[in-house]
Amino acid sequence: MTKFQLTIYNRFRMGEVIVAEAKASIAGCRRWVGILRLPEYDHLRQVRYENKWIVLEREIKIGAGIDYDIADEDILFLKKYYANTEEEIYDILKVIDIEPCKFTYPWKVDYPM
Repeated sequence: MTKFQLTIYNRFRMGEVIVAEAKASIAGCRRWVGILRLPEYDHLRQVRYENKWIVLEREIKIGAGIDYDIADEDILFLKKYYANTEEEIYDILKVIDIEPCKFTYPWKVDYPM
């Protein structure tokens, strides 16, 4: 398995979101895989996270307001994976069949935040 591009890897290490667009499994949809760093402690919810990263896989209907807020009914597929190490992230990406070299900046693939 390939590794992240250096600029994307640096972004990932700084805790910024990185995203890859994958082939949609449902016609008329777009599918993304995003990697986000979790905070150690969420002051709003008053909860401490056990994991460092979350790999978020979601599929959304095309034309569902990609540049705007997404309603729950627009998300047709959502799956979350949690990881504590980079090796675990690479293992997750292997399972969901997406190459790390495909990851880029969120705005380059219209990733809905």
